[in-house]
Amino acid sequence: MFTRCSIKQTLLEKECEVEFKKVNGDIRKMHCTLKADLLPKTEEKEKRKKTENLEILSVYDLDKKNWRSFKVENVISIKEL
Repeated sequence: MFTRCSIKQTLLEKECEVEFKKVNGDIRKMHCTLKADLLPKTEEKEKRKKTENLEILSVYDLDKKNWRSFKVENVISIKEL
C-alpha cells in the first residue's frame, strides 16, 4: 500500500515508473516525476489556485510531455529510474 505522501516525496526527488489501474480498469505504466528541474517552465499567471484533492496526484508525464493524474489508491507499483 502506497501513501500519497510517500509517492509524492519519491517523485519530487526522482524519475519513476508508476504502474496504476486507470478509472476504466486498464493497467498503465507512466514514466513521470515532480522533480523541479524536469518540469516545464510556467509563467506566474498560468499557475492556478485550486483546492487539492488528496485522493489524486498530478504528475508530469515525461513521455507525453504533459501533466497527468492518477488515484493514489490505484497505484500498483513504483520503480525508481
